[in-house]
Amino acid sequence: MKKGTCIQIAVSVLILIILFKFVDFSLFFNSLGAVNVYPLLAAFTLLPVSLLIRSLRWRLILNKDGLRVTLKDLFLLMNVGIALDVVVPGGYGDILKSYYGYKRLGIKEEMLSSSIIDKCVALLAVLLLGVFSTFLYRLYPYMIGCGIGIVILSVLVFLPGFLQKKWTRKLSFTIRERTFDIERLVNALNLPLRLKVITLMI
Repeated sequence: MKKGTCIQIAVSVLILIILFKFVDFSLFFNSLGAVNVYPLLAAFTLLPVSLLIRSLRWRLILNKDGLRVTLKDLFLLMNVGIALDVVVPGGYGDILKSYYGYKRLGIKEEMLSSSIIDKCVALLAVLLLGVFSTFLYRLYPYMIGCGIGIVILSVLVFLPGFLQKKWTRKLSFTIRERTFDIERLVNALNLPLRLKVITLMI
């Protein structure tokens, strides 16, 4: 196991230990006893459905160049990412999900780039809903913030060629000692317009 991974695990365990020291377990179990079980069951029922839909979107992005990654594999990786988001601080679940996907399927650049574009598309969809909601509730400063985010993500999703040379130079500098095919990584971010629209609607 690499030194960086060991440090991340150690930090995660340390944070969990510190958090547990502040937990009043008697109050915790009393709160559990007062939980309405039906909304909880509904949440547990809808979570796999949500992950399945996200896995389908990820599969559409990943298989655009003729790859044959199965929905089952991506659903399992999506569950790994969700679990790691809970345990590992800093929201590294998507990054680690890509790493385990590469180890399982052997497609490094495509796995990383598809995770990036999947996250961008998901955030763009959330911000579009955010603009609509903040407009209805007249939260105009938040609406402007959502609008700025939409512009930035729209450039990343719909006009990747606009930044492609800059990305290539940046990626080459950042991961020049890694075993990445930089051109392959950047080119994998380019999706057909029809596929972008479909994934945005999912």
